Amino acid sequence: MKTSRSLFAQAFLVLLLSQVILVAGLSGVFVFAVQRSVESWNIDRGQQLQNLLIPEISRVYRTHGRLPEAALHPALDPFITGTVTTYITNAAGQPVYLNVAGQQYSVHDTEVLHEQLRQLPEIMRSPAVILEGGRVVGYLYTDTRRFREDLTNRRLLQSLFTVALGGSMAALIGAFLVAILFSRLLARRAGELARGITELAGGSRAVLFPTGGPEELQQIARSAAILQTQLSLEEDLRRRWTEDIAHDLRTPVTALKTQLEGMTEGYIAVTPQRTELLFQEVLRIERLVTDLRELSTVESPEASLTIAPVDPVAFTTELRSGYRASSREQGVEFVVDAGGGPFPADEHLLRRAVGNVLDNAFRHASGPAPRVVLRTRRDRSGFWIEVANTGEIDEAELPRVFDRFYRGQNATGTQGSGLGLSIARAIVMLHRGSIGMTCGDGVTTVRVRLPPG
Repeated sequence: MKTSRSLFAQAFLVLLLSQVILVAGLSGVFVFAVQRSVESWNIDRGQQLQNLLIPEISRVYRTHGRLPEAALHPALDPFITGTVTTYITNAAGQPVYLNVAGQQYSVHDTEVLHEQLRQLPEIMRSPAVILEGGRVVGYLYTDTRRFREDLTNRRLLQSLFTVALGGSMAALIGAFLVAILFSRLLARRAGELARGITELAGGSRAVLFPTGGPEELQQIARSAAILQTQLSLEEDLRRRWTEDIAHDLRTPVTALKTQLEGMTEGYIAVTPQRTELLFQEVLRIERLVTDLRELSTVESPEASLTIAPVDPVAFTTELRSGYRASSREQGVEFVVDAGGGPFPADEHLLRRAVGNVLDNAFRHASGPAPRVVLRTRRDRSGFWIEVANTGEIDEAELPRVFDRFYRGQNATGTQGSGLGLSIARAIVMLHRGSIGMTCGDGVTTVRVRLPPG
């Protein structure tokens, strides 16, 4: 069966592998550097030897006009040691001098000469040219003891590699410990986050998600906290919806049930007037359900807007046409003052919101000359829609006028579900705007502010 590794195991393996690769790379660089240093030492040592021997060989040539073996031996003997191999030929390539590790061989003994030449190291295949007066008089082949052939040097290299190996092992152990600590820390943060999400999925809404750790885990924790808040709000909204519906439907349903039971049992007479009252109660329930559905739609987290430029003149003209009959029937003067220029909004939803505010204004307009004013304007803070009506409400009621199902003292005996202003506020909030009500000097005003486009 295929199993997946835990986050701890994966992080540990990745960290440890990266540290091993790093240590191996550094070790390889160290070995390469030592090797190049040794090679450079061998080349420099050979070059130094050539620089010592060539002046002496040139001096012999100037003295004798050629390179006799008998003259070369005493001239070069002070520079030849048991660690040096020297081979000299004349310009024609004929051997004139051979000394191997301090042992001089006669160039006239052909058999011995050829045997020794076959054993010469590779470095002696590239001779140094001996010049005198601008012309070639001979060739010098030299070699010194290799760096590793010296006991002291071998011990130095052994010490270097021992220290390097010890350092590599220490680095690997350190990397192992760091990988364990970091992986456990990462796994603990991830485990806390996973447990929190599991609790959230199980119904808990008081989960404290971890705030530390890597940025990616912090982002997941913040997203989970936001999700928890949204779930809490949705559940609270659903609970309040249930309470509100049960509260507001109970009265008309109970009235209908009582009336219908009385008619069925015969102690309440069935008359056209009573039937009309029952029908009005049904209409009230229908309006309530419709308003509840609309409020649920605009308050839903999935609610969206179709934003487009709205012409305030056309917008207010359409509203004025829609309320012309209500204005005439109720004897309420309706004044419209459109200004501010086009503004971005969802025209359909905004018309519903302003319509609800106008319904409330016409319903409560009072005084000897009842009047409703619809005005639009623009300033630096945004676009404003104001609805004012004559008449005032108690200032104590102002904080609650936008609550669901709230009906003030002046609403007694008037139609309405108590959801109109709640729907208006939800639509305005969906536009990321604000809405408020004020009263004074015999006038009640509702102001809607939409953010600037």
